[in-house]
Amino acid sequence: MRDEGCGYRKHALVWQQKAGRTNEELMIMSSADGVLGCVSAGLGYTIMGKNMVIGSRYEKPLCINPVSFGPKHVELSIVYRKDCPLEPGVLALAELLQIK
Repeated sequence: MRDEGCGYRKHALVWQQKAGRTNEELMIMSSADGVLGCVSAGLGYTIMGKNMVIGSRYEKPLCINPVSFGPKHVELSIVYRKDCPLEPGVLALAELLQIK
């Protein structure tokens, strides 16, 4: 996830807590490009606006799924590497987020 000041950070932490996944390690990056690079390398998943992924150099190897949970004025997606299916715990988070 991005460092302090990121608009999505608070929501991601709340969702992580509601999914009971507070013991997971967090990687803090200073840029969206850094976050996407880590996800593209298979080092986890992130929640961000799809406009951050579309057109980026990481778009091709990533999956983007809209989520319907959270603030109605912010459209978010869970982003993960295409050839790294989500683990059961992350699937539980995705279910909590009510992926469309």
